Amino acid sequence: ILYLKYGNACEELKLLTNVPKNISCGGPYYFIGTFLKLNNGKNCDIISLSNKFNNFGSGNIKAINLRYRSNIFYLNALLKTYSSFYLLYRFIRYRYKYILCSVNGPPFWISILISYFFNPIFVLSRHAPIYKTNNSIFRSIFYKFDIFFTQLCKSIICHGPFIKDQLLKNNINNSKIISFESPTPDFIGSDFSKSRLYALGKKKYLLFVGRMVKEKGIFTILEAFQ
Repeated sequence: ILYLKYGNACEELKLLTNVPKNISCGGPYYFIGTFLKLNNGKNCDIISLSNKFNNFGSGNIKAINLRYRSNIFYLNALLKTYSSFYLLYRFIRYRYKYILCSVNGPPFWISILISYFFNPIFVLSRHAPIYKTNNSIFRSIFYKFDIFFTQLCKSIICHGPFIKDQLLKNNINNSKIISFESPTPDFIGSDFSKSRLYALGKKKYLLFVGRMVKEKGIFTILEAFQ
């Protein structure tokens, strides 16, 4: 099995171990923790596109971090080219039977093309939004390629209703989409009445459920709220 993702697979594997016993309900480790638990220690490579090179092994599972980004334009292009060719090399050498892909761009395009030539079972796990932009020719081409290769997928694990809605708007067949959502506790409950809201007084309250990180937009909300 090959699991291709963003982030830091080495640190995640160290933290969770090759067969996690306890997985947090939601959060950044929920999906990879569920994957490792279902994999149950079988042979697997986890390659993550990260900001540094690293590798780590636990049992039959090997995690590899590939540096994929740089603030220097030419170095950034070189890193992306290297990562793409490295993935191509591993695909050809190890002939994976299953590919779970959670990235977009050239690594995604290469992995799905490999699946057509070598016939592994390929599943796309879509985390990132699909943004159509006219800011540049490059971004416009990138968007069209991403949609084209997404349409070639036989099945797509979709994280959340927002991503699913974007896929449907881009003419992705609903029958291909498999929803994967973190179980969310009912913080308010059906018995939460308006009278209880009024009891809070005239002060304004903001409820945010999620990780306190910039990517979630919480700091933008707080700034606007003030």
